[in-house]
Amino acid sequence: GAMTVEEALAALKQYDFGGSEEVVGTLRVATVGSHGNAATRSILRAGYVAVLESTAAYGAKDFACRQLALIGTQAEVPALAAMLTDDSLSHIARYALAQIGGAGADQALLAVLGQTSGKTRLGIIHTLGNRGTTAALEPLKKLLGSEDAETACEAARSLGRIGGSDAASALEAAMNAAQGRVAEVMADSLLVCADGLAVGDGREEAARLYERVFLEGPKPWIRAAALRGLALTGDARAAERVGDALLSRDRYVRETAARLVQEVPGRAATYAFAGRLAALPAEGQMVLLRALTARADKAALPTVVEAAGSRDASVRVAALEAIGRLGDGTSVGILAERAASSRGPEQAAARAALSALSGRDVAEAVVREMKDATPAVRVELIDALRARRASRAIGAIRVMAEDRDARVRAAAYRAIGELGGDADIEPLAGLLVRNPSDREDAARAMVSVARRVGAEREASLAITRELDSAAGEALRVSLLGVLGKMGDSSGLGVLRAALSDEGERVRYVAVTSLAVWPTGEPADDLLKVAATDRNRTHRTLALRGYIDVVGRSTAPDEEKLAMYESAMSLAGSAEKRQALAGISQLRVLAALEAAARYLEDRDVKNEAAMAAVKIADRLRIRHAEPVREVVIAVLDGDFSEAVRDEAGRVLSQ
Repeated sequence: GAMTVEEALAALKQYDFGGSEEVVGTLRVATVGSHGNAATRSILRAGYVAVLESTAAYGAKDFACRQLALIGTQAEVPALAAMLTDDSLSHIARYALAQIGGAGADQALLAVLGQTSGKTRLGIIHTLGNRGTTAALEPLKKLLGSEDAETACEAARSLGRIGGSDAASALEAAMNAAQGRVAEVMADSLLVCADGLAVGDGREEAARLYERVFLEGPKPWIRAAALRGLALTGDARAAERVGDALLSRDRYVRETAARLVQEVPGRAATYAFAGRLAALPAEGQMVLLRALTARADKAALPTVVEAAGSRDASVRVAALEAIGRLGDGTSVGILAERAASSRGPEQAAARAALSALSGRDVAEAVVREMKDATPAVRVELIDALRARRASRAIGAIRVMAEDRDARVRAAAYRAIGELGGDADIEPLAGLLVRNPSDREDAARAMVSVARRVGAEREASLAITRELDSAAGEALRVSLLGVLGKMGDSSGLGVLRAALSDEGERVRYVAVTSLAVWPTGEPADDLLKVAATDRNRTHRTLALRGYIDVVGRSTAPDEEKLAMYESAMSLAGSAEKRQALAGISQLRVLAALEAAARYLEDRDVKNEAAMAAVKIADRLRIRHAEPVREVVIAVLDGDFSEAVRDEAGRVLSQ
């Protein structure tokens, strides 16, 4: 049958690693399952102690210690303590004692501290530190001065973990005479001690310790850690020390300080950090500028603005980026000037900063600056308003649309196109008429505004009114072009009339406008031009436009087919392909027959075959037999592989 606990305990004395798994398995299950069963636990504890006190092998004693770590009490401490001086078993005994806890474990460890050496003593020192044994302070202090460096280091680490003012004082005193690796460990242990004080009532003492290690620490990483600790205490000295660290020769310390710039609170700290900027090398200035930007305290703005005049281009870029985050309306002038006068990354940074400035006064400041600015700066200011979506400044932008400088006017039109509203339609129409050199810009702006705000009819009516008195072919061409882009039925009559104009440019813009009309309304007009206009280009454009507007027409498919066939009678090869593409979208049997008639046309046979197959695919259920005939004809004919593959797919369905 199954082995009993008593049998397993007896057998454990003969066990070693690699022995019977039944023995250790039985005892492991019994130990874990003994919770709430005092009798079983008592038997197990006694059995494990008996193993420890016997001549059992290492593996058996190791197992017994691990089980006592789970269920042991103060009663088992003496048996474990007896193993602490055994170099081979001390570590596992310490493991069990650490789990049992209590004053008895501490006393046992302290009792053998002076009786051990080497790794065994180091382990006991380590365990005392992990347990935070305050009773170990005095013997550990003495070990700080040990001639054995490892012992001194381990004592320092344990004192750091035990913590408190007494431990800190001992570490400070020992650090004065320590050198090399020992000095590093003591400084690091003093930081651990300071960390413990900082979370309690000892923040002031912790700040003093951090400051000392920052000033005297033997390694950059230790000084950087001390600086961070000091900063997080909130001590008044933190800002000054972080500021000093920004000037450190050690890059590790400088970069730590730059990160801490974002964390140390208070306006005074901002002034302390900003005051170090000019003394830093270019690389350090860039790091600090980014840190000040992330700090988001506007008190740094004057220093940042000064840095924007640095001789180093990278510093100037970083400063401009910072102004974008920290600045306000007072920063508009310098950013606009820099955007106008610089190039490359610096110009991009200045423009981005103009767009990023926050505050209600920024748009007003931009408008004020525009009044007396040079043309180049005005362009940047207008572009900034556009990028900021400052629609409330549209009145000032309209004024700039009549500036003497063409660059300024062009920028104003771009901004009006993106920011303008209904109220800008009429003024834009007037500007288009009055300023011949700006007509293209004004037309683009008007189209953009009308389409964005849904004012196509208002724009069409405004253009129509201007056309009534428009003088000169060039002006009429511009106005008609805008009218065509509106696509509103109110302008259709004017464009139709323009098809008969004596001026070829006027007729051209009328044809191209109607060719892109959003509905099928001008189809007949385009067909007439395609058939009768004396200008070949006009005829071609009209025919192509006609085919397109037929596709946009809401007429029944039978009517559309008739319209496409009218186009085919006038078409060359390109236009036939275009018409066949339109026919391929129809859903009537006559369309299939129409496409099939062009299967023999060498110029468009593949397009005709593909159109026929597409129509056939839609009609194959209602008109199975005619569809089959046409599809077989395609399969049997000399057509492209793609067409034949599509025909095969349709036939197989």
